[in-house]
Amino acid sequence: MNVLALTIFVGLLLVIFFVVLWIATECGSQSSSERDALLPLEPDSAPSLKTDS
Repeated sequence: MNVLALTIFVGLLLVIFFVVLWIATECGSQSSSERDALLPLEPDSAPSLKTDS
């Protein structure tokens, strides 16, 4: 019976842990992970203007 209680206790701790992490990611960041995945790794460099002078 102690093993069953320990298993339920550890399961509830994991559920609470993941719910807290999910809430932290939803409230802490204004952008979503899907949107962040589509962002370029490096910013585009400005095109250089070549003048013939």
